[in-house]
Amino acid sequence: MFGYFRFILATFVLLSHCGAVSYFGKSFGVTSVVSFYMLAGFVVTHLLLGVFTSDHKLIIRFYQERVLRIYPLYFFVLSLTVVFLLITQYGQPIFSFANVVNSVLVIPLNYYMFIYDHISVLSIGDKYWFVPTAWSLGAELQAYLILPFIVRYEKVKLVAIFLSIVVQLLAVVGIFPTDFYGYRLLPGILFIFILGSCICKNKKYPEQADSFDRYFPVVCFVACLVGVFLIIFFSFLNIRYNFEVLFGNCLAIIIISFLASSKKKVFANRLLGDLSYGIFLSHFLGIWCLRHFLPEISSSSVVGAFFVFFVSLAVSFLGVLCVERNFFKYRKMLATSNAIMFS
Repeated sequence: MFGYFRFILATFVLLSHCGAVSYFGKSFGVTSVVSFYMLAGFVVTHLLLGVFTSDHKLIIRFYQERVLRIYPLYFFVLSLTVVFLLITQYGQPIFSFANVVNSVLVIPLNYYMFIYDHISVLSIGDKYWFVPTAWSLGAELQAYLILPFIVRYEKVKLVAIFLSIVVQLLAVVGIFPTDFYGYRLLPGILFIFILGSCICKNKKYPEQADSFDRYFPVVCFVACLVGVFLIIFFSFLNIRYNFEVLFGNCLAIIIISFLASSKKKVFANRLLGDLSYGIFLSHFLGIWCLRHFLPEISSSSVVGAFFVFFVSLAVSFLGVLCVERNFFKYRKMLATSNAIMFS
């Protein structure tokens, strides 16, 4: 059922960027991205404990598998976006060595707030880079680099969690920029990936879960729930994205824990999970297509949101069919067991 969950999350991100949905003035997209972070931690832990062995040489295979998971479809969407911009000249794009290289590397996009002039492509309107949602891929890629050591070494895990929670708390109270350090940059969100790791150990590999793994999700859930109520009653904490991040943590802990315990096989679960990544990557291309070809229709309208969803779904389906399916067999070859590989 993880496929359905990921598909719903990607759709909420799409609708949020379309301006079509919100809750109490809050962003469904931010809450969904927080769930994606936690899912990434869950998946990585499953790969490290259930698919790859503890041999340090196989960590290289893990990195290779993650590259094959992230980059092929990303490059497919990136290429389509470049073609669209070249043909339509939407947003009067400016191509440079810096913005192309940074988009290819992905990780620099996570630091867009510091290098904006070196990554932006559109020169008018929203001065985005080629794939605007790729900033979060940059955060995930950095998490993938260090999570193998967090999963396998308890001291590394404890230090990482302590430092990440300190940064998150400083962002929550506004000492650090909340939007950046509380939601986007790895130092403040690493604990969310680790939450997913703890849930995976508890539900899938209980023999490898220590006391910290068992209690950390519960403590975080209570702390985040208290934080949500504090934000409601104390306006000085109602800083942009505070509510969405804390509420997203509560929601993700419950849903991922439930889905990890469920053994039901649901129709089209794998397909929807595969499509979710493409929808997440390509929906800005859909929004730009709408604004260029049908400027009289708002993306926040039902028709506009449906158009964006249809374009994103079509791009995603084409990407899964022509790109991802060809790379999955190579990802499977890197595995060292017959355990199920989550995407």
